[in-house]
Amino acid sequence: MRIPIIKHLRRVGFIALINLLFIFSLQAQNYELKGYVLDTNHKALKNVNIRIENQNSGEISNSNGYFNLNQNKLPITLIVSHIGYKTRKLTINKVEQNLKIILQKETIELSSVDIVANAIVNLVEKKKLYVIDYAFQNDSIVLLSYKSRHQNKAQLLVLDETGDNLLSKSLNSIDQIQSDLLDRNHLLGDKSARLIIIRDSIIEFGSEVKIEEFQSIKESIIGYNSSFYYLRQNSMGNQVVKLFRFDIRNKELKLLKEIIDESGLERLGDKGRLQSAANYTESDARFEEMCFYAPKFIPLIKIKDLFYLFNFGQDKLDIIDLDGNTLSSTNLSFHHTKNWEEQILVDDINNKAYAVFSKNGIYSIAAINLKTGKVDPLIKIPNLPHIEKMKVHNGKLYFLFKGNIENRYKELYSMNL
Repeated sequence: MRIPIIKHLRRVGFIALINLLFIFSLQAQNYELKGYVLDTNHKALKNVNIRIENQNSGEISNSNGYFNLNQNKLPITLIVSHIGYKTRKLTINKVEQNLKIILQKETIELSSVDIVANAIVNLVEKKKLYVIDYAFQNDSIVLLSYKSRHQNKAQLLVLDETGDNLLSKSLNSIDQIQSDLLDRNHLLGDKSARLIIIRDSIIEFGSEVKIEEFQSIKESIIGYNSSFYYLRQNSMGNQVVKLFRFDIRNKELKLLKEIIDESGLERLGDKGRLQSAANYTESDARFEEMCFYAPKFIPLIKIKDLFYLFNFGQDKLDIIDLDGNTLSSTNLSFHHTKNWEEQILVDDINNKAYAVFSKNGIYSIAAINLKTGKVDPLIKIPNLPHIEKMKVHNGKLYFLFKGNIENRYKELYSMNL
C-alpha cells in the first residue's frame, strides 16, 4: 500500500518527523560524492570525519562506513581522519559515486594487558569516575562522567578499548549520550542535543538540535539507506506496531507491515465500559493498567539488510526484507523463562542479538540464533548485582556498576563474550 505522504501524515502521526525527514532527504538528493571508508582489512569504519579542505563543510561516515558530500566545484581536497588511524588527504577531480577510502592504523605503544576469556575488566578503575553514560565510535569509547556523583561539572572522555585516555573535554551538566539516525553520537541536555565531533585530536560539537526533534527521530527511525528511511510506529498502547518506508525521492510513505494483538485490542475496547461502572476506583484503574493494558514489548531490530520482529505475544520471530516481505517465521520460547527481562541487546559490529535474564539482581545474557529463534547457553555476569546500561559491541559486553549505596563512583566494565 503506497500513500501520498502529505495526505497521510495526520493519520500516521508523523507530521513533525516527516518535516525533519524532508530536510534530510533534500540534503541526500544533493550529495554528489559518495563512498565508503574502510580499514586495511576492508572492514567498514564509522564516525570517520570527511572534510573539504579550507571549508567548514564535511560529513561523518555511518555504521557501514558510508558517506556522501555535497560539493559546488571541482577539484576539491578531502581530509579524512579518525582516532587511531593515519589522516589522509585525497584530491578529487571528478564526481565519484563509489569512492573507497582506506585508512591505516597508527602504531601506538601500549602497556601489555592479559585478557582472559569472560574475565570482567574495570575500564576506569584508576580514574575514580562516576559514569553517567557511554557510547562507541569505532574502536573508541566515548564516556560521560563526573569526578564524583556530588559534582556538577561533567567531562567527556574518549578512551581506547583498554580504558586508556585519548581525549577529554570539560562540560556543563549533561544527561546522556545517544546516537542519531546516521549513527552519530550526540550529547543530550534538557533542551537540546549536540553532535559530538572528534577530529585532529580534539573534541568539538556541532550545532544544537531541539531535544523534541532529536527524540522524535531517534524513537521512530530504525534504519535507512541512500533511498529510504524505515520508521516504526506503535499505537493503541503498543497493541499495534507498524513498519513504514519513506521514499526520499518521491516523498511517499509506504506501510510495509502491521502487527496487531487482537486480544490486546479487545481488552482495550472493554476499558471504557469498565471505567463507566459506578463503583470503579483509581485502584481499579491502576490494577487494570498494570495487568491488562500494559504496552506490548515487540522489538523490531535491523541487522544488515533484514528486519527481525520479535512478536513475543504470538511466540514468533519474523524475518522481513527491506520491501516488507516476510521471508521466514520461526518459533520463540526463551521469553517464557521465568527470569527473562524485556530487553534485546544488539551487536552492530558482529550482527548478533542477545536475550537478557536476571535472578536475584545477577544478570546473564544469551546469544539468539536468528534463524532458529533458540538461544545459546547463558553467559553469567558474576558477583556484580544490579548492573546498568548493558550494551554489546564487537564481541564484548559493557555495563555500568556502582556497588553499594555509599560508593562515590559508578564505573564502566567490559567482559569478553
